[in-house]
This record gives sequence, structure tokens and C-alpha cells, in this order.
Amino acid sequence: MILQGEKITRIFHQGKTEIKVLDGIDIKIFEKDFTVIMGPSGAGKSTLLYMLGGMDHITGGCVLYRDKEISSFSEKRMRRKQKTDCHPRYTGVRHKGQLSPEL
Repeated sequence: MILQGEKITRIFHQGKTEIKVLDGIDIKIFEKDFTVIMGPSGAGKSTLLYMLGGMDHITGGCVLYRDKEISSFSEKRMRRKQKTDCHPRYTGVRHKGQLSPEL
């Protein structure tokens, strides 16, 4: 397993209002697998990808990259991980209007 999210929670605050975007998400991504994250607009897909990629912090739970919690990574190590393992040629977000009929 290359990437694992355990009970990922992300809460945003707008004034006194608390908005829970992700609530205890569990996900496992295996090397060489093709993984699709689908859902309606506003469901938290992009937020989840930001959490898994270490580009934003999680409110609760943890993200493991090759069995190591990414919150322990230095900023330099995280940038290196993003450059080597999250190359834009191999990743992307497709929105409903951009899906091909074959998918």
C-alpha cells in the first residue's frame, strides 16, 4: 500500500460556524492501481486530495505514505515527495463536465 487515510476529518470555520467537509474518511491506495474519487460538487473530493497529498492539514485522523505518517515529514521532504510521486503527468482532477463518455 502506497497511501492510506485513516478517519480523515477536515473542519473549516466561518465565523462561529463549523463546516465538516470530511468526516472519518478511510481510503487505501495501492501502488500501480487506478483510483477514482467521485461525488457531486461540494462533496469534498478536492479537499480529500489535498489532504492525501499533504498540501493542507487534516483536522483529525492521519495520512500514511509508505507506512509513515506525513504529518511528521519536514516541509522539504514533503515538497520532494510531491515532486517525485505526484507528478502532474500522472495525476489530475476531472470534473463532471470534462468526463469522457468512455469512463
